[in-house]
Amino acid sequence: MPLNMDIVIIGAGASSSICAIEASKNKSNNIIIIESNNKPLKKLLITGNGKCNFTNLNFKEKKIIRKENIKEFYNNNFYYNSFKNFNNTDLIDYFYKLGMPISIFDKYDKKYIYPITKNSRTLYYLLLDNLNKNNIKINTNETVISFDKKNDKFIINTDKNKYTADVLVISAGGKSYCEKDNTKYLYDDLEKLAYKIKDDIKNMFGFTVNVGIGNNKLLAKMASDFEKPDKVHTLYTSEIETKMWPLDVSDLLFVGKSSSKLLHSIGIDTIGDLANCDPALLSKYYKS
Repeated sequence: MPLNMDIVIIGAGASSSICAIEASKNKSNNIIIIESNNKPLKKLLITGNGKCNFTNLNFKEKKIIRKENIKEFYNNNFYYNSFKNFNNTDLIDYFYKLGMPISIFDKYDKKYIYPITKNSRTLYYLLLDNLNKNNIKINTNETVISFDKKNDKFIINTDKNKYTADVLVISAGGKSYCEKDNTKYLYDDLEKLAYKIKDDIKNMFGFTVNVGIGNNKLLAKMASDFEKPDKVHTLYTSEIETKMWPLDVSDLLFVGKSSSKLLHSIGIDTIGDLANCDPALLSKYYKS
C-alpha cells in the first residue's frame, strides 16, 4: 500500500527545509522529505567555505537581468513574484525570527551576510531543530525512481517506498547526483525540466548553461562538458563507450596537463584507450 502524504518534497537542502517548515504551519499537513544522501543539508555545511554567506544586502534583481529582458521579467508572474514576495531582506528577517542573529561583512560594497558565528553549522542546526519541532519526517538514503500525476494525485516511487501526495515539490538544488542505474526513469522526467530551466535562464538572465545528467558525479560532470553552449546532455553507464570513450584523454575529469601529456606520449590518446590499457603499463609511469 502506498504511503499517503499531503506533501512530498524531493531533496533535503536549505530551500526544501524552509518549504517544509512553512508548509507545517498548517498543522494538518502530513509532510515528508526524501533525500538520497545519508543526511540532510549536506551542501549547506560547505556554503561560503563553511562560513555560510547566504545573501548580501545590495542584491537587486535588476542587476542580474539583462536590460532587454526587464519587461519580460515583470510580465512573468513566476519570476516576478519569486523576487517580490521573498527577497534578500525577507530571507535575513526569516532566519532572524527562526533564532539566528546575523553579521555583516562589508567587502567591495557587497555587504555579505553571515550567521553571527560565521559558521554554517549554526544555520544547519537551526533548520534541523525546526524540522524536528514541526514533526517533519526526513527519509535519507532513499532514491526517487519515478513520479507521475494521476487523478490530481502525485505518485512517487522510490527504491524503498511508494507515496501518493496532493503536492510534490522538487528541490534538488544545484548539481544532484544519483548512484543507481534505475534512476534513469527519474531522469526521463527531469530532462524535460532541465530544458525548461535552461531556456528560462537564457531568456531571463541572458547567459547560457549546460546541464549534464548521469548515474554518478563523474558522468554528470562529463556530460555537462559535452558540446556547448546551451545544451542538455545525458551520460548513463550504458552510454559510456559511445559518448565518452572517443573523447581525448585530456577531457577526462581530474586529468591535468601533465598527466595528459604523459598519457599521449605512451600512446594513450582517448578515454577509451585509457579504459582498456594494461594497468601494468600505467604503474610504470605513476607511483600511485
